[in-house]
Amino acid sequence: MPNRDRQKHGVVQVLVHALRRLGQACGVSSKAARFREQYERFCEILALNDATLELIADIEDVRSGRARIDVDTLSRRLRRSCLDVSAMVENLNLMADGRWNTLKAALHAIRSALEEKLPPDREALAPRCRRGPCRRNSPERRHVRHLRRARD
Repeated sequence: MPNRDRQKHGVVQVLVHALRRLGQACGVSSKAARFREQYERFCEILALNDATLELIADIEDVRSGRARIDVDTLSRRLRRSCLDVSAMVENLNLMADGRWNTLKAALHAIRSALEEKLPPDREALAPRCRRGPCRRNSPERRHVRHLRRARD
């Protein structure tokens, strides 16, 4: 019997050792996956930031008189930019484990102030077709889908 106990103990040690190695291997792959996820979020932040900076440059051109933009186009771009900034804030929070939650309140205040000044959104007031929204792949819908995926 003592021989069997030694054999069981040896088998258990081998299994424990194998499980530890497997756990370490999984840890490495999860670190790589987390790094890839962080990298993708960072790239998205950069792309959204670039689009927001383009809008700011266009607004400066309008203010200086070098360019003209229709009010509806400008309001639509501002609303889209608010969605972009919202996605950037969400990505920052996901990357930094919620350290930037205060940005959500600031963004909400800015968005509220903008909505008071902007004309009503014509697309939101437009009649919808019976099959659902006609613009299935609009940037606004893509942001909503992205934020839902990030929360899950």
